[in-house]
Amino acid sequence: MSEAQKRPNQVTMDLGTLKKPWLAWCEAQGLKPTAAFKEIVSRLVAKQAAQASPVATPAVEPDSPEKSKHRKWVVLTDSELAHAQTFADREGFSIPKWLHALVRARLTGAPQLGQRELELLAESNLRLLAIGRNLNQVARVLNGNPNDRSFYRVALIEELESVIKAHTKVVSAAMTANVERWRIK
Repeated sequence: MSEAQKRPNQVTMDLGTLKKPWLAWCEAQGLKPTAAFKEIVSRLVAKQAAQASPVATPAVEPDSPEKSKHRKWVVLTDSELAHAQTFADREGFSIPKWLHALVRARLTGAPQLGQRELELLAESNLRLLAIGRNLNQVARVLNGNPNDRSFYRVALIEELESVIKAHTKVVSAAMTANVERWRIK
């Protein structure tokens, strides 16, 4: 019976030019090469397992708002505070509200909109209401005179289509800005 058959968990490899530096590193760490290799494999496997099973995202319950009750102190360096202030100012938040939104975004994955996005979405809703009114008028005229197509104005429909496309771009940009805000760049 060969050595590999006797020890099915054994790993054999040719380190080539890495063997001398590997042995020197193990000696400097006070470890035997086998123990060091087992430790490295153990850490890699544990890291992969941790990444494979992330912490569950808490469910968001929109109909049961909760008041903030707990205060925690966050200590920042001067440069961290300066950058955080820049982001908060640009996005329409105070530092405490920006940090709060950052935590909520990370915990829930739900949008945490800044003042600019809220204004864009409010404007977006106004545009949608106007589009709805215009479509309602078109439908009313067409339903009132189904045989008379002179009321059918292609230009009006094309104008509504361009407004819808512009609206979609605005909302899409707001959503993208919200997602990007909370990522480390």
